Amino acid sequence: MRGVAWLVLGVSLAGCTMQSFEYQATVTFSPAAGTVRLNHQPIPPGAVWAASYSSFEDALRDPSIVEVGEKTMQIGPDACRTACAACTFDRASLSFQFDGDRVAVEGTCDAGNQRFAVHVAE
Repeated sequence: MRGVAWLVLGVSLAGCTMQSFEYQATVTFSPAAGTVRLNHQPIPPGAVWAASYSSFEDALRDPSIVEVGEKTMQIGPDACRTACAACTFDRASLSFQFDGDRVAVEGTCDAGNQRFAVHVAE
């Protein structure tokens, strides 16, 4: 019986240390853009936002919102999908540059020991 209790405890602890997703986003824009908000809070150019999610899929479901003037955009880690559509990532560091109606995304997304470069211009 004691062995079963340790097995259950071991499986529970393993579940706590399974996949997690660390995310960092840098947001840059021209100061001429006026007030820019990240998740409804004013931010300066070059602001860095970091978060930890239980999984990459959770991060995709809960992107941050950037408001530039009347335009609203999401800055979630979905840009990682351009580098590897089938990967389950555990870390991403992305830079979002807003220039008028254009958004450029650069950075890296990690899946285990693999690192993928991201470069998207919209």
